[in-house]
Formats: sequence, structure tokens, C-alpha cells
Amino acid sequence: MRAAAVPARRHIRAAALAHYFEVAEAVGLNPQPLLRRVGLSRRMLVDPEQRIPLAAALQLLEASAEASGCADFGLRMAEARRLSDLGALSLLLTHLSSLRAVLQTLIHSRQLVGGTLALALVESGKSTVIREELVEPAAARSRQATELALGVLFRLCATLPGQRWNPQSVNFRHAAPADIQRHRHLFHCRLKFGSEFEAQLQFLRRQCTCRETIAELLEHSVEYKCERLEQDDRKFELDDLFKNQWEVDKL
Repeated sequence: MRAAAVPARRHIRAAALAHYFEVAEAVGLNPQPLLRRVGLSRRMLVDPEQRIPLAAALQLLEASAEASGCADFGLRMAEARRLSDLGALSLLLTHLSSLRAVLQTLIHSRQLVGGTLALALVESGKSTVIREELVEPAAARSRQATELALGVLFRLCATLPGQRWNPQSVNFRHAAPADIQRHRHLFHCRLKFGSEFEAQLQFLRRQCTCRETIAELLEHSVEYKCERLEQDDRKFELDDLFKNQWEVDKL
């Protein structure tokens, strides 16, 4: 599947393609021709804070999956992710009080982490559903980007210290690939393709409240930064958020 055109002004952090080169090497892919084709270079991806065109990132993911014959290329990249790949945000998430607090922080700080991913937390009865939508039309049509994004979210929830992460199901809007072994290996739960929503995780509601330690200062810092971001057009980097968290406490 080829990603449709995305306005040139939309850029994302190179961190979105973390571990691309090691996955490409593992599947026997020479990434240099693909990088040149989409207007990227190895140097551009070394610094996770480097801004790169979203269109190029989407095209690279789809082209890599096609060239390697690995329809699960995006999931392979998600499997390689570590909590530390989130940078300063990982420090905050490991100190939040519960899985619900983690998810709500990700929802409220969406603009801080790139603005191309929308998350929603829906609670009904004994179940909680995390719905994930790639807000750029071209990204939403990219199977690799969708599976990478949901895979990263799943890995994040699974690797946070102190969490009991046992989802009931994972849903995708796109059709199932010919081989879903890697999906089963990563998610360890019921898989549904052809879903109404782009991508979603469903788990028991009680899993949202399983930790007792509360990091109120860090939570308030994020809330403050998000309010400031809504009031004006300035973009706050995550490093800036943590650099100034003590200043926020004094206000």
C-alpha cells in the first residue's frame, strides 16, 4: 500500500522511525535506495529530535514492507521499541499513579508528542477501550503506520513498571494479512481485523487502577504545559517541559 500525499508542512520527529535500520537489516533489506527515493538519509534519522516530513516517513514504511516482503514490518519496529525511546516523556510515565493516568497523559499531551496521533479512552461496564486514530488522512491509510503506532502503544503499556497488562482484544480497521503470527506473538490476545475503528485495545477496567505511587508534581506540570499550548501557537518540546517543571511548581 502506498501512502497518499501529505502536505509538506507536516513534520514529525525522527524518533517515529526508531530502530528502522536494525529491523531493515534483520529482514535483509538495503535501506539506502529506499531512503533516497523518499528524500531521507541515514544522517537525518540518527538524531531522534530531527524533524522529518511525515510523507517521507509513511512512504519509507510502506516501501520497506513491500521491498522486504514483510507485511508486518511496522510491527517488527514496534517490537524493537523501548520505553526510553520516548525520551523525557518516559520519565514522567513511569512515575504516574495508574495506567489510566498514563493514558490520560498521552491523550492530553498529544500535541506535545507530535500531533499526528489521537487517543481516546472509553470506559463501559467492566471494560476499557483505547481507541487510536492517525489524524492525517495519509497516515490513516498506511497499514504500516497504523500497526506501528498501536504496537508501540501496546509495548508501552506492557513495559511500564508495576502494571498488570492483559488486554482482551486488539482491533484493526484494515484487512488481515496473509500471515498473522507476529500479531499473535506481540499482542497475545484476540485479534480482529476489518473493525469499525482504525485501531483499538480493549482490556478489563480494573487494570486502570493498579499502582499506588502518585507523582503529582509531574502530572501538574504536563497539565500546565498543555493549557499553555492551547492558549497560543508556540510549540513546547518535551525536554523543555522537564527542564521547567520546578519553575511551574513556583507559579
